[in-house]
Amino acid sequence: MRKLLLTAFMLAAATALFAQNFNDVTKNIADGKYDDAKVKIDKIMSDTKNQSKSEGWFYKAKVYNALAKQNSDSAMLVEALNAMQKYFSIEGTTKDEKVRYLHSTIDNHNTAFDIRANFVNAGVKAYQEENWKRAFYNFEKSLDAFDYLAKAKLTNTALDTNLILYTGAAAQAGRMDAEAVKYYSIIADLKIPDPNNVAVYEFLINYYQTKKDQANRDKYLDMAKALFPKSDSWMKFELAELSDNDEERLKQLEDLMKKYPDDYAISLTYVSDLFNYIYAGSHGSKELKAKLTGAIENVIRINSTPVANYIMTQHISNEIYDIETTMAAIKGTKPEDVQKKKALTEERAAKFEAMLPFALKTYELYSAMKELRPEEKVNLGKTLDNLVDYYQFKKMPDKVTMYQAKRKAL
Repeated sequence: MRKLLLTAFMLAAATALFAQNFNDVTKNIADGKYDDAKVKIDKIMSDTKNQSKSEGWFYKAKVYNALAKQNSDSAMLVEALNAMQKYFSIEGTTKDEKVRYLHSTIDNHNTAFDIRANFVNAGVKAYQEENWKRAFYNFEKSLDAFDYLAKAKLTNTALDTNLILYTGAAAQAGRMDAEAVKYYSIIADLKIPDPNNVAVYEFLINYYQTKKDQANRDKYLDMAKALFPKSDSWMKFELAELSDNDEERLKQLEDLMKKYPDDYAISLTYVSDLFNYIYAGSHGSKELKAKLTGAIENVIRINSTPVANYIMTQHISNEIYDIETTMAAIKGTKPEDVQKKKALTEERAAKFEAMLPFALKTYELYSAMKELRPEEKVNLGKTLDNLVDYYQFKKMPDKVTMYQAKRKAL
């Protein structure tokens, strides 16, 4: 809110004082002859003894701002800003509050606010045009203008958080990361629980993580978790810190799953890692395979996606292969060998039946997608192979032929 508290005596006295030194300038301003006013104010301000006089800086700001608007001259607008900053700096040292910022008060602070508005408007225009560097430049200058208004207590707030946010966003879009950090940090340090600020914390955490600045990375990650505890955005940063050691990594993921029991990304990462640990290495114990089955069921519980169902299909398919390998290794005809082979045959049949619903679900979900990425086509192809194997096992040639045709057409 602007304040205008001038007595008639003060106004008259001030007007008389200004007339003594700036009569020609003020007359040109009143007549709208800003080019003439510029010549006169430039001459006045070229005299070093006038550099310490606040009124000269005020009139320079007023004239230059008017000309900047007329001519769309950004350089002249910067000169207006510099002059107004100088004016407020000098006036800020005036001890008598009744006459402090007198020239701007008589102007109803119109010029002071207008300079800021002109930079904001230029910034918004550039932002809409996706000219990020120009948008950032103008927003930053508008914040400089806001600064003198705030110090003079001409605004209701000490910070224009919305404009600071846009300044940071323009810098980020323009790939000026250090500048984005400068302004985003102001917002983040205020600890405002506004969901729109989640992206601010994400940027800061990622920036400091990339810079290997653990202290600042942890600072903003802790802030973010406290402000937005239900957001799953922070998990990706915790996932980025997982160990390269397989056993340690799986243990870390298990701890994260306890912390975030319904987080799909963490559970899927754990399933993928455990799957590879079992089948790419020599860790295929029954206990681990059972653990993997339960983990995949949990992922599907959270979100029954094509990839989650595909992993279960492949897991059971691998179990079938392992059973068949064990069966082929039994060459004896002793009763215990026959009994063992019979048990394995029954187990194999049960695994085929367990695999079918997941294979069909995988096929259904991938087939419903309008376009498949290369890796998704691979997954669908392997799933069709699994369905062919199932129906060959069941001795259903019509189904075998159907899925083989689908496989060929993929």
